[in-house]
Formats: sequence, C-alpha cells, structure tokens
Amino acid sequence: MPNGLQTISKRFSAFLTVIYFLGAATLSSGKYASLHGRLLRSKRDPPSPCHLRCASVVSKVISFEECVARCQEKLPSHRDTMHKNRKKRDSSSIRQQRSAEYQNECMTSAVQSRNKPLPVKIRSVEFKEKDIDVVWEKKNSFKTDYNWSAYAFIYKVRCDRCDDDKTAKCKIIPKNQTDYSVPLAQWEKPDYLFAAVVTFPFSKKASVSLETFSPYAPPHKIPMPTEAKKDTVKLVSSIVGGIAAGVVMLLLLFALVKKRPCRELYYTCYYPESDAFRNEVASIVNYFRQNGYNVIMDVMVSTEITSQGPTRWGESQIRKAKKVLVFLSPGLINLALDGCDGFQSQDTNRVWIELEVLRDLYTHNRSASKMVCITPPDMPLTSGPLPLWAKVSYKWPDDALEILKRLNDRPKILAI
Repeated sequence: MPNGLQTISKRFSAFLTVIYFLGAATLSSGKYASLHGRLLRSKRDPPSPCHLRCASVVSKVISFEECVARCQEKLPSHRDTMHKNRKKRDSSSIRQQRSAEYQNECMTSAVQSRNKPLPVKIRSVEFKEKDIDVVWEKKNSFKTDYNWSAYAFIYKVRCDRCDDDKTAKCKIIPKNQTDYSVPLAQWEKPDYLFAAVVTFPFSKKASVSLETFSPYAPPHKIPMPTEAKKDTVKLVSSIVGGIAAGVVMLLLLFALVKKRPCRELYYTCYYPESDAFRNEVASIVNYFRQNGYNVIMDVMVSTEITSQGPTRWGESQIRKAKKVLVFLSPGLINLALDGCDGFQSQDTNRVWIELEVLRDLYTHNRSASKMVCITPPDMPLTSGPLPLWAKVSYKWPDDALEILKRLNDRPKILAI
C-alpha cells in the first residue's frame, strides 16, 4: 500500500509539470506575449518614468521602444514644469516659514512682561515704490509706570497680490530709533497699511488696535518741532524780558499811586451876608490854599453843584472833609439857632442843611473837633447865645497859627 501511494504521487507531480509548461507556452504566444516581454524588459531597463509608463500601457499601434522614445522627447518640458512647481512650492514654503518667524518676533522674544503695552503716536506714514516709511514720536521712559527696553512695531499690509496680507507682523525696534521702513516686494502694491507702535516688552494676552493708513488718502503727518535759531532765541528772550520789565514797572507804579494818600479835603461853610463878605471869605480860603491846604467853597465848583444840587453837594462835602471851616456871621448864627422859616433862597437852604449836618455830627461824636470856627475881621457879633459847637472860635488874622494847628489836628494848649 505505501508503494501504491508513492506511485500515485509521482504521477500527479508529472501532470502538474506538464500543465505549467503548457501555460508558459500559451503566455509566450498571443496578445499576452507582448505584455510579458515588456515586463521582462522593464526589469532589465533602468527604472524611469517612461519605462514604467510604457510597461503599464497595452497598445497594438506602437511598440514598447517607440513609446519610450516618445515619452523621453516630452520629458524635458515636463521636467521643467515639475522643477518650476517644486521651486515655487519650496520658495513659498520658505517664505511662509520666514513670515511665521517674522510674525512671531515679539512673541518669541525671550524678554517678556505682564504689563500692558503703552501706545506711541505715529507721526507720519509715506508710501514709496519699494517700502513704506513710518515715523513715530519718541516716548519718554521717565514718564511711564514701568521699565521698557524697545518699541514693538505691529503692522499688516493689505493688497491684491500679497500672500500673507491677513497676518499681522511684529518687529522689535531699538529704543533709540523712531522710524521703520516696511519692505515691499516688486509686485506688491499696497492698498492699506494697518499699523501701531507700542512699548516692548508687554503681556502676550494684551490686545493692540491698529490704525489705518492708505496711499490714496491725504498723508497723515504731524509737523515736527524745529529747533529755534540762536538769533530767534535772543529776539524772543529780549521781547519776553521787555514785557516782564514793563509789567513790573506798571505794578510798582500802581502800588505807589495806591499807597500815596489822597489829598485831604477842607470845606468852607459860610452864610452869604453880602458880596463883600463872600469875597472876604474867598481871600481867607486862598491863603490856606497857598499854604498847601485843599480848601474849597461853593464859588469854585459851580459845575459840580449844578449837577448834584446845592443841598446834596454841601452835605456830601461836609461828610468827606477832614475839617470844616465855619465862618461865623450874624446870619449864620441866627439860622443855626432859629432854623429855616418860610421861603428861602437856594444858598440859604444849602447853608441850613450844612448846619444840620454839623449839629448831627456834634451830637453823635460829642465833640466839635471837625469844626474850626473863624470870626472874620470887622464882623460885629451879638452877645447872644451861640451854638454849642461854636463855643471855641478863632479871630482872623490874629489866630492864624492856631487855626493852622487845628487843621493839622494839633489841639490848642490853653494857658493855666
């Protein structure tokens, strides 16, 4: 039995060998013979795109060699296109990598802080053919709440041909520099520039608002302060010094005028007995005026009397005067004792009002220090009673020195 199985096994192996050779002969003939040959030749030829392509294509029109030849003729232009695409892809990748690094310059810096960025005012933005010049004002570090070491210039350019116009970039500028030029590619024509300048370092969580600048809008410029010339400084200094000196002189003059005492006023009260008596009183008044005393009487200020009225003018003069020179006469004494009865002239009414004011002052002060009673020469006075304020009187010109003493507030010393 084992010998029989071995015999069957040998016969089956021989049958399979015959079938294999028959299949190989079939593949080597017919339409599959070409594909088989191409596969064998593709294994012998060096691996190239054309060999692989032609080996995978089954065609009755052209041979394998002709397919490879045509493919190799078209290969240079195809290689150039692939090379350009690869170069463009590599360039774009490098540019994106550099842009990412450039964009994150503020964020990737080793110097960081928790403070908020302080805004810096942009003075001018000028769009040029190859760049954009930005100038900002200098920030004084002594006026800030914390220390900062540089400026952070954050910007974003928007244009039709820009590749990365949606991403804002950040550039760290030294502290002693207040300008920066934004580089532009040859094909870039910016429509807008969004920019801001802040102090650096600052917190990563802080937000910064960007200002909008356009080349089509009027330039955003702030006039830069210019240094004044030496001649201008001298001229301005001299003008300011002259104005200051003039103001000081005016203040001193005003102080002197204000400090200077007003000229004291002395008023004359008399009853117009006659024209001769009026002239005699006027001559005595002139004597005091010549000696420096500002003594006035009604005939000297007629215009002022007309504007105010005789009675009101006389009352106001008595209240303003330092002393009142009362010239005693019979008509004045009778008017002081008996009063004003019936119709009288304006002069009489004025004198009566003046006597009433003198009596009120005497009653209020209980003193006749404001009145200086003078008896003119050759004036007959009755031996009748006198008003209380007229008890002390001086004769003219015998008591002229005593009258001057009274005008100077020097009381009369009576002999014991």
